[in-house]
Amino acid sequence: GAGKTTALWRVAADYSTAILTDKSETIPILIALRSWTRTLSCRRLVQQAFQSVQASEAAIENELRSGNCLVLIDGLNELPGSAESQHRARIDLQHFLVSYPKNRFVICCRAADYRPSLLDLEQLGPHLPTPKVFEIKRLDDAQVQDYVERQFRGSPADADTLLRVLTRHDEKPGSGGSSVLNLSRTPLFLQVLVATFRATGHLPRNKASLLRAFIERVLDREELRNTAKISRGAKERLLGAVAYRTLEEGHFLQIPALRARSLVADELRRLTRLRHIAPNVTADMALQELLSNNFWRPKGRSDIEWLHQLVLEYFLGCETARIRVDANPEEVSRLNRSITRGVWDQACVVAVSLMGSRDAARFLSDLLTIDPGIAQLVFDNAEDEDELARELIDLGEADAAPQDRLARLARLPYLSVIDRLGGCFRQYDETVRVKLAEAVSQTVIAYLPLVSDPRWTGRRYDQEDLEAIDGVDPDRIRQGIRRAVTLLTAWSGNRNAIVRFYAAKGLWGSDRGRAAQVLKEVLSGDDVSARSLAERLIEEWRID
Repeated sequence: GAGKTTALWRVAADYSTAILTDKSETIPILIALRSWTRTLSCRRLVQQAFQSVQASEAAIENELRSGNCLVLIDGLNELPGSAESQHRARIDLQHFLVSYPKNRFVICCRAADYRPSLLDLEQLGPHLPTPKVFEIKRLDDAQVQDYVERQFRGSPADADTLLRVLTRHDEKPGSGGSSVLNLSRTPLFLQVLVATFRATGHLPRNKASLLRAFIERVLDREELRNTAKISRGAKERLLGAVAYRTLEEGHFLQIPALRARSLVADELRRLTRLRHIAPNVTADMALQELLSNNFWRPKGRSDIEWLHQLVLEYFLGCETARIRVDANPEEVSRLNRSITRGVWDQACVVAVSLMGSRDAARFLSDLLTIDPGIAQLVFDNAEDEDELARELIDLGEADAAPQDRLARLARLPYLSVIDRLGGCFRQYDETVRVKLAEAVSQTVIAYLPLVSDPRWTGRRYDQEDLEAIDGVDPDRIRQGIRRAVTLLTAWSGNRNAIVRFYAAKGLWGSDRGRAAQVLKEVLSGDDVSARSLAERLIEEWRID
């Protein structure tokens, strides 16, 4: 994704323009080695490049023999087929180079993939000059701005909006290169940013969504080129396992290469047993492919490092989602002990985005105990907060032990679940509305003493209740309960009598007059079930 192929096309375009303006006679020819076959040699690929102008083979041969060509060779690392086929292709390439030594050649290869065996420079030495080596730089601020403005040439306002968003995510001291802007200095990622913004009018609501689009784009490119020996799912398992294990061992972005290989080998054996990877794929082959995909890059002589912190966080999120969905108690417990604030924040957001809503709710419920701050971040960045809010309510309903149920319900206001329920209450059917009203009512009844004058309720907030919300900021609970009381007040006028009943029940601690009035209205209504509930509560509370 650094722009190697694009750079070759740029060179070809510049030389073509020079020919059209009589400034040069050098003919640019671009060939892609991933198209090589035993019947489509390098010489045939050159011939194929002239199909659109129907140039004769003799004419092209004459230009090559005369040295009038600049041959741009893309994808030295993308030779297709088996090891034997790739070896044949390299021999053919070397034969092509020495057969036409008067021409100039540009050969493109991923830095992570290059090794001396790909091109025998000693054999080429007597025939061709010593090659110069260039590496494509990452985009700077001016280039990012120029690209965005060119893409939105007809809509400068959109360009300004996108650039403002990128600037807002600029590097901060100590960020370790983790910002979206830093990742957008890679052309492929910048393309994903622009394409997403053009299609939707905004960027994804969180880095996790944006990064997922980027990762999928990279994997799609590899599959289209037929260079991948490892499937997408298996690749996520390999990278996720390494991310998880190395973090446990105290590594971060930089990993000893031998340890990375060992972990890849371990996971490779598991995936081979599961038939997710062909048995002929070795650890060295897998490691090389992961480096080739640019998720990792060499660092010095003995280490590798993740391309970007966000890439590490994405694959850590993949492994987190796998562990949670597999639901092995020992693995889940180990995972929960590992999660800490920092690198796990975005990984947890990614994990939730990859799970179904029920698994996501269970994970979020555990996060509330592990670290409420991470839980809040995950909930705020969820792709469907409404559905997640409903699932959290259902989890509370499913808890058999009252204390467990109370603990879950206590955390709902912390996560702004109350706000989400208020905003989407009307779209639910009557059964769900009743369930939500009951949950909010019980939450208020249990935790109103945190926000109310003790004289209103006649009870104090005891130690058992405090333990139920251990680790949750009481101030956030207070804010949530206040919102819940407002919500119950609105629901006390709902047309569903049972919803009104639960609203009245929850309001009793803060507004007894309103609660008593609503219960009497329910008692005089047509709903038999609601009347029965109201009658028992009126008797219990001795309402006249």
